[in-house]
Amino acid sequence: MSLLAVEDIHTYYDQSHVLQGVSLHVRQGQVVSLLGRNGAGKSTTLCSIMGIVPPRSGDILFNNFSIARQAPYRIARHGIAYVPETRAIFSSLTVLENLTLALRHAQQQDVWNLDSIFRLFPRLRERRGHGGAQLSGGEQQMLSIARALMLNPRMLVLDEPTEGLAPVVIEEIANVLQTLKQEGMTMLLVEQNYPFATALADQLYVLGKGVIRWQGDAAALAQASQIKHTWLGV
Repeated sequence: MSLLAVEDIHTYYDQSHVLQGVSLHVRQGQVVSLLGRNGAGKSTTLCSIMGIVPPRSGDILFNNFSIARQAPYRIARHGIAYVPETRAIFSSLTVLENLTLALRHAQQQDVWNLDSIFRLFPRLRERRGHGGAQLSGGEQQMLSIARALMLNPRMLVLDEPTEGLAPVVIEEIANVLQTLKQEGMTMLLVEQNYPFATALADQLYVLGKGVIRWQGDAAALAQASQIKHTWLGV
């Protein structure tokens, strides 16, 4: 059974028909990656799921409950945490303040708290008194993921988690996400880094011009040379 089911959504920016019948499914504990060229509609798919750019038609089910066209804060309360491409940390607040903002409604039984976050991100422990603006790009990405985890979500949605990062930092982010996968975290990510996405994901979707062009696992995509050439440019 799918934890997240996106069913035939059509999303527009004004009169521009960006997503044209996109459907995808993410099962509990699964990592799904959405691949595609720039402008394919990948980030719009995530924004549709999170209610930032609601679809005009189709449905989005999370845990069998329709969240299509709900406000983003309501969608987050259902248990979906969003890590945007912009990272969206509070640059004027310290690392610790950014994290504790998400603690407001924490429960005693929650898996993710400051101790578990600092075990996963030891660099954030070292930098906990630094302002967000003082962090490197990689540290800001770590903070963005950590802040999402502090909400103790059932699912993480990540938009380009490796964008603009140095190879050594990409490896750190990959290790973090692999750890989360091993611990059973459900994840949906948009990613243009082909090796990163295929190494992490259980299921892959290729999006091109607002339409799902292919779906399958990494082994099958490795053999789909025409799909890779036409829709991924690899």
